[in-house]
Order: sequence, then structure tokens, then C-alpha cells
Amino acid sequence: MPPTHRHIFIAGLHRSGTTLLQRILREHPEISGFRDTGAPEDEGQHLQSVLPGAGKCGGPSRFALNGEAYRKAVAACVTPENREKLFAEWSPHWNLEKPFLLEKSPPNTLRAPYLEALFPPSYFIYIVRHPIPVAFSMAEREWAGSTSIPALMRNWCAGYRYALADMPRLQHSLLIRYEDLTAHPAATLEKIYGFLGVKPLAAAEPVQPSNDKHFEAWEDFSRRHRLQALRIKSLQSHLETFGYSLREPYIQAMEQL
Repeated sequence: MPPTHRHIFIAGLHRSGTTLLQRILREHPEISGFRDTGAPEDEGQHLQSVLPGAGKCGGPSRFALNGEAYRKAVAACVTPENREKLFAEWSPHWNLEKPFLLEKSPPNTLRAPYLEALFPPSYFIYIVRHPIPVAFSMAEREWAGSTSIPALMRNWCAGYRYALADMPRLQHSLLIRYEDLTAHPAATLEKIYGFLGVKPLAAAEPVQPSNDKHFEAWEDFSRRHRLQALRIKSLQSHLETFGYSLREPYIQAMEQL
């Protein structure tokens, strides 16, 4: 693997904006990202045989709840041989003439330290979205299965607890919010490109917020399922780090992490 390459890994739970962010960043002239691979959402987890995907630990709606087992399985994969094998499986989908190689998969939220060990130097961009839209949009999809809204919310909390614990250990890490990306794309992208040390580039596609219908669904859910809503509200303290709330105003300013 050429030593001049730097890897960018996008992390964030399903339905958090990882695909949107990947589509934007891969348009930068210095970044090569997966496209038209035939894999779901062009995610690297589906284009390799080295690292376990989310499906190995409960699927998209539960894998963070099984975080310790998942991380143990990933840690066992950190070997020089697996590094070469993983690069060989991913590299056909990259333009290796570009200095930055981009990959995104929701399980990156739990496995960043191991990816850094495999591919130094690496840059990790975590994207977080309010858990109400994440949970309710997950519930709309078949791959959420029968997972309840409270369990989806707990999965969100578990995933970002790992993210917050890992970030100080990583050489290069940045956390952004989906809400800031969609409300202030230029400023947010300038922050990302500054983190990477490349020239800023405007988003090549429209970026629109899409949380409101999910907040309305949450209010209806709270009226119809009071006990479940009370269990969810016990998670409020986990949301506050990101400037999120379970009541109006749902989104406030976030302190810099």
C-alpha cells in the first residue's frame, strides 16, 4: 500500500447522514470514495471479508448494544496480513492517484481505534443525528425488524458512548451534527475540509433538513405509549452532550467536544 495515502473513515449510526456526507466528500478532487459499487449505500463493510459487519452483531438496529462482543471480534482482525487483505479488497473501488481514500460504514462508530491501527494515518469523521429521527426512520425500514423505539434509542446511546470514549484516543477525529450539516452546509464543510487540510469545496448537491416529521411522530408516540416514552426520557442525559433534547426545543447549540 503506498505510504502517501491517508484514509478517511466516516462513522455514525444508520440513518444519521453517513451516506449524504460520503456523497459530498467524494466529490472533492483530493478524495476518492466508493461509488456505483452495487453494495448497499456503497458501504465498505459490504465490500470486504476481513472485518465483521453490523449484521454479525444484531443488525443495524442492535449492533451497538452488543458493542463489547463486536469490538472484541474486530480487535482480533488487526494483523499485518489482514491490513493487506482489506486494502486489496477495497482498493479496486478507489482512485489510488488521489491522496485521500474515503470509506464509510456505520460499524466504524465502534471500530475506529482498530481501523487506525490498520491504516495509519487515518482521519475519523463522526456524524451524529438526533436519536428521535434516527429511531423513527429506522422503524420505518424492514431491516429494523421488530426492534422497539426504546431499544433503537438505547442502541443510539450505546453507539455514541463508544464514539465519545474513542475520540480522545485517536490521532485525528472530528464530530459533526447532521443538523448543522443540513442547516449550515458551507460552514460545516469548511470545518471538515480544514480538519483534513484540503481546500474547501461547496456541496455538489442540495442539502435539506428532514427531522420535523419524525419529531411529530415522537409527539404522537409519547401520547399513545406513555410508559415507553417515560423509559426513553430516562436517556435524556445522554443526549445533552450533543445539544439534543426530548422536548422542544429539540436541538440547541452543542459545546465543542
